[in-house]
Amino acid sequence: RFSSGLSALARRCMLRALPCLKQLLPHVRLPLTPTIRRLPWPVLFTMPPRKVSASAAVAPAKRASSRKRKTETAVAEATEEAAEAPAVDATAAAAPAVPKAEASAASAAAPASVDNKRKSSKKATAGAAAPVKKTSSTRKRKDQAAESQPDTQAAEDDDKDEGATPSPDKATPKKRASSSAKGAKRASSSGSLTPTLSKAESKTPGVPKSPLATVPPPAGRHFVALSWNVNGLRSILKGKENPLQTLVDKYHPDVLVVQETKLQAHHEDDHGTVLPGYTAYWSSSEEKKGYAGSAAFVNQSKEALQPVNVTFPKIVGTCTEGRVIQLEYPDFFLISLYVPNSGQKLERLEYRIKEWDANFKQHIKALPKPVAFTGDLNVAHLDADIYNVQAKHVKKVAGCTDEERASFSSILAEGFVDAFRHHNPTAKGCFTYWSARNRTAKEENKGLRLDYFIASRSLFEKDAVPRIHSSDILDQDTASLSDHCPISLVVALE
Repeated sequence: RFSSGLSALARRCMLRALPCLKQLLPHVRLPLTPTIRRLPWPVLFTMPPRKVSASAAVAPAKRASSRKRKTETAVAEATEEAAEAPAVDATAAAAPAVPKAEASAASAAAPASVDNKRKSSKKATAGAAAPVKKTSSTRKRKDQAAESQPDTQAAEDDDKDEGATPSPDKATPKKRASSSAKGAKRASSSGSLTPTLSKAESKTPGVPKSPLATVPPPAGRHFVALSWNVNGLRSILKGKENPLQTLVDKYHPDVLVVQETKLQAHHEDDHGTVLPGYTAYWSSSEEKKGYAGSAAFVNQSKEALQPVNVTFPKIVGTCTEGRVIQLEYPDFFLISLYVPNSGQKLERLEYRIKEWDANFKQHIKALPKPVAFTGDLNVAHLDADIYNVQAKHVKKVAGCTDEERASFSSILAEGFVDAFRHHNPTAKGCFTYWSARNRTAKEENKGLRLDYFIASRSLFEKDAVPRIHSSDILDQDTASLSDHCPISLVVALE
């Protein structure tokens, strides 16, 4: 049937095109329907002499029978009309005489009335179908509007390089609109840090930041460390100003450690001079591109405290994700950490608690000097570190689960203290992370505290040397360059 319906001209064109199609078709992978798959493609390519199949031979007979039935139906209708004609004539005979002009007008009006009835029936049928068509077009417009409307309740993700980006919603716009009431439930199961909220939860106000007392630096010699998750080193250096240089000029740190650089080894030389006067130490990911990575910039001035050794310990097995830089100073260790995120669906929760946290706890306990570790630790330890802690879905969010918070508490129980909480035990609204997907998160202060300076308890004793002097959150220094803000630690050395 495929070839029999073609004209002679079409067949000649097809004969010229078939050699090309025969070469191209094996390379084309289309979702062919079962009907197309069943077509005799080899026969079509060879173009055998035209033959009439049994089905093609039957088709004319079917068409003829169909025409015959239509003819019989038309004859039957005409017969019925002819049978009704005498009755009409008899009635007309019994009626009063009518002039010829009026009779001719009436006879002309009769067919017109019949045609009007037919037209009115067609209009009625079209009118019955019109609402369906209108409804369809209305739904189409609504679907297009829903599809073009921006998602103002997008799910959040603390670690975009942890494979935590949610898969796109494959539901149609109509299904998405009808399932908006289930948004919070879906988002809470996805494990995002600030999931899609219901209408009631989306109105949760931000937490006002408690005023913090300004602590002047110690009178004697002291050590300053800054830590910042930059969420991509190259991205923050695209502007005219260097934000790292701005921090250095303002705080004059002995060391600046950054996390989530997203660099590979071949990028390190290009960024080695990003801070003049500072020596850069890199720990880049070897697992995949644009993922994790850490760096430490050590001040080379004579006034700065110099490390005696810099190492890159592997906390878990042969981990090569670039998460740890350890600097050994004469009287203490400083460790920069980028702790693994548990993932959108908490798929790495067990790895995070049973392997990473457990091994890191053993590592710092084995060091021969007091320890201070810092960085993006990917956990909101206390209720005061979560802006919407009362929301039901929070316990299913990576970094806010009961397991992660309890694991962090177990590390502190080994003789370590949260430096910021030690000096600000009742402070509220002091966050270090605000979702970049929520444009007003920073303004409304809807965030989490995920970045810390944790130090051995012995460094907090009154007469200790060195001694932890202060720790602060520098949330006004980097604007919106990253979804995290820098934090600082000041250690008195005398």
